[in-house]
Amino acid sequence: SADIAVSVAKSKTNMTLPELNYSDGNKEFNDSVQLNLASIIIPAVTNPSTGYDWEVKIETQDSSILKLDTVKNTTQRDPSQPMMCGAPTTREYVFSFQKTGFAKVIFEYKRPWEKKDPETTVVYNITIEE
Repeated sequence: SADIAVSVAKSKTNMTLPELNYSDGNKEFNDSVQLNLASIIIPAVTNPSTGYDWEVKIETQDSSILKLDTVKNTTQRDPSQPMMCGAPTTREYVFSFQKTGFAKVIFEYKRPWEKKDPETTVVYNITIEE
């Protein structure tokens, strides 16, 4: 497990955590963030044309502590080039929170129809503080 220390000043800005890549292997991060932060953004590289994608689970005592607001594709491609089947893409997972507490965010890279362990699992242990 690799720990990452995140120091966040009190502000109404977003915080972007390190990009997830399915080829990097399993990881675990421990982060503390300030309650007045606007949101947490986790970019993740995926290749859905292979059937694999990130499945996100949130484990917390209270569902209002942390929630997944939006998922959007952020890969920019040159419109003059043809679409590349099988090319990876990047998605941003945007989370918001309303109060202090602890949440575990689990990203599992897998094919949803397969009943086997994920190819890669990345866990964020997030503590929201005043």
